[in-house]
Amino acid sequence: MIFLQGPYEWVAASLESSVNHFPLIQLVFNSVDKTILYYLIWLVLRAAYLLHRHRKTGKKIPLYKEGLLHALFIYIVLLLQLTVFRNEETFWTVEYHKIDWSAIHWLPLVDTVKLFYGDSGFSAWYNSWGNVVWFMPLGFMGPYLFRKKCSFLKVTAIGFLFSATIEFLQLIFQTGVTHIDDVFFNTLGAVIGYGIWVSSKKHSSAERTIDYKGRKQ
Repeated sequence: MIFLQGPYEWVAASLESSVNHFPLIQLVFNSVDKTILYYLIWLVLRAAYLLHRHRKTGKKIPLYKEGLLHALFIYIVLLLQLTVFRNEETFWTVEYHKIDWSAIHWLPLVDTVKLFYGDSGFSAWYNSWGNVVWFMPLGFMGPYLFRKKCSFLKVTAIGFLFSATIEFLQLIFQTGVTHIDDVFFNTLGAVIGYGIWVSSKKHSSAERTIDYKGRKQ
């Protein structure tokens, strides 16, 4: 680790012997550490692009839209680190393996139901609703960035394709279990995120209408 070695060592000394799922905590630290590195590189490149664009056209990008773009970049990189490029692996050191199509879990929800009826309470909730929560930001931030181009069907398709891409990368790099349930729950998360965006949009529109009527009176 480059940035989080100290905090990780402190957490490891405090929790490693008492937390059953400590490897997950280690994965989070490694993923966040690499995400910080990639973001700093991207930040320099983005700043250079914006400077060039401003000198050439004089136009400025709205601050809220630029902030959402940064948040979306961090979110996507972090998600890829957590799911595909795990632990000490990076984008350029992960190894390619021969595809084993028989390793794909095609039967939907069967393994998830087994987890809920077994003794794996944490795994059951994380593999189902954890996958939902992880993809909600995608459905929420996408429409804010591309308002006129994003619809319910497009957000659903983006969530499905992004999740399927992650599962395929896990298959060829052998860094995770390729499961149809993950695609289902991820897509559901994107849909829920889109629903939150629609609700927030309606709420803000209602507030503006009330404020306008109040001023008019």
